[in-house]
Amino acid sequence: MKTQIINMNDYHKFILLMDSFTLNLEEMLKKYSSLTMHRDELYAFHSIYLNEMDSMLIACPDDLSFYHFHHLVLWLASGKSYGIMLHKEKEELSYYCHPDPNDQEDETVIGYFNTNTMFYLHVPSSAKQPMVEIHEAPPDAFTWPSILSADNQDYFSNFPFNEAKKISLNL
Repeated sequence: MKTQIINMNDYHKFILLMDSFTLNLEEMLKKYSSLTMHRDELYAFHSIYLNEMDSMLIACPDDLSFYHFHHLVLWLASGKSYGIMLHKEKEELSYYCHPDPNDQEDETVIGYFNTNTMFYLHVPSSAKQPMVEIHEAPPDAFTWPSILSADNQDYFSNFPFNEAKKISLNL
């Protein structure tokens, strides 16, 4: 089994919330902020509503930790949520993740790299080290959601911050 250390500064980080019409993102983020133990850093999130998909795309700050990113994917999973990690230089290190539907505790995400490999991440354990154990993905497990297709990668990399709502909070 291979391990991969994730350097968060090497990634553009997004959270995609599907079926987000009932979600009050600002309220959810503020509640999350009030529950975290480290309230010393201010982070700016940017969100934009994607009408054609009835979804919300959140651009996460560059310095958001590995733990907080994956924990937010779980926290904001009122509908379907996807964490999107686009590596700034090596496409094969890009991945997406989503909450594990079989985890009764809601503490695990499943991630898929562009290389037909996958990982399971127990998020509470990731607070100490930003690392995942990589496994070969079963052939039927590796299906990128259409929004994450190569055609949309430029959109994510060139996120329209000027059109987005800014939400700042301490974590």
